[in-house]
Amino acid sequence: MVSCVVTMVTRGRSGEWIQKIHKYFGNKPFTCKDILKKLPEFSGGSMLAQMRSANVIRLENRKKRAVGMRKDAPSVWVFTTEALFVLQRCK
Repeated sequence: MVSCVVTMVTRGRSGEWIQKIHKYFGNKPFTCKDILKKLPEFSGGSMLAQMRSANVIRLENRKKRAVGMRKDAPSVWVFTTEALFVLQRCK
């Protein structure tokens, strides 16, 4: 069985976005605002939600949900270990 992470990272439009985000941030933390600075055409929240539900990214503070996304306290994301493994294999 192919995991959701492998499918999302290696296939389709989502895979392209994930590769671009990884190119800029690697294993460093990032916010949606950081992504939009580097990739202004990024679709934003819906793609981040898909990445989170597929276990491609997780919150830096290791909590399950991003509660109260505000400008003064944005959600900070990092790639999961499995996603980094797949991304490094794809290079």
